[in-house]
Amino acid sequence: MEPKPAVKSFISHLINLCVKNKNVELILDNIHIYDGSILDDVLNSYSPEELSSIENLSLACCSLQSLPHQIFTKFKNLSRLNLAKNKLTYLPESIADLNRLNLIDISHNLFEKFPNSLSYLENLLVIYINNNNIKEIPDSIGNLKKLIYLHLNSNSLQTLPNSLCNLQNLRKLYIHENYLKSLPENIGNLKLLIELDLYNNQLKELPDSFKNLHSLEKLILACNQLKKLPKSWENFSFLHTLILDNNLLTDLPETIGYLTQLSFLSLKYNQIYYLPKTINNLQNLTTIRLDNNNIMEIPEDIKKNKKLKLLSVANNNLLKLPKFRKYNRSLIVYADNNLLNIIPSN
Repeated sequence: MEPKPAVKSFISHLINLCVKNKNVELILDNIHIYDGSILDDVLNSYSPEELSSIENLSLACCSLQSLPHQIFTKFKNLSRLNLAKNKLTYLPESIADLNRLNLIDISHNLFEKFPNSLSYLENLLVIYINNNNIKEIPDSIGNLKKLIYLHLNSNSLQTLPNSLCNLQNLRKLYIHENYLKSLPENIGNLKLLIELDLYNNQLKELPDSFKNLHSLEKLILACNQLKKLPKSWENFSFLHTLILDNNLLTDLPETIGYLTQLSFLSLKYNQIYYLPKTINNLQNLTTIRLDNNNIMEIPEDIKKNKKLKLLSVANNNLLKLPKFRKYNRSLIVYADNNLLNIIPSN
């Protein structure tokens, strides 16, 4: 651990340079500050006016266990705040004064509660609060109407509040590696959502309103407990990536054929025995991964997809494969560990 006087002197030097040059960024990353009182002592020498040029404050990887209670009263014009990879368990209430803040990163800390004070920051566009131990999201998150990106992954969440679905400007929502057993019934209200990552939760089904997520481009539902998919896929006209590995699926709905923009489809490690012929409609598919299922037959007309580059069907019960060579000489097929009686010459 660096001696306190040396750390204080170094931080003071960096702030002096920042004030002198009216810099918009103050980067104090990787300085082992540990104790917030060091920051308090240094910042007491500066007025909010002297620090008014600073819009980006970064204190990542500083081993911080706490922050001075009034630290944010010194930085009235902050738009970005990075506190990632520390040992913080709470935020000072003074963070509510940062009414210009657009982005906050408090990932990789020791938070067990979602800081309520964030709900007052109505100009927030991006929140990184992943890799903590948060068990619950407060209803007040619904106040953050401008939020675009929300990273909640790698926490201990079991439920999500209905108010989360009030965030109608949300574009990307990452909740992978939690313990979710269900989604809010009105999740379909997030009509601008383009990426949704729910990898490695405990979901058994998707709510009816899921079909209203018309803007989705990327959907990851791998490593859950889904036994069936929604029947309605007609409105997912922008979806290009669908990952459903490691679930309990036995078949796919016929409406999968409406996903005409889909380029990547992965269904590995399920219990699928049948593929609908409508999968032939997906003429933009470049990659299909179906390994470790119970599939006995690949629809013959899938061979006409000239964009297909990879078909992986290892560890199934296939008796034959379509004759791809006539239509697609560049296709790579992995089909080991099947029951193939007829192997095409290609």
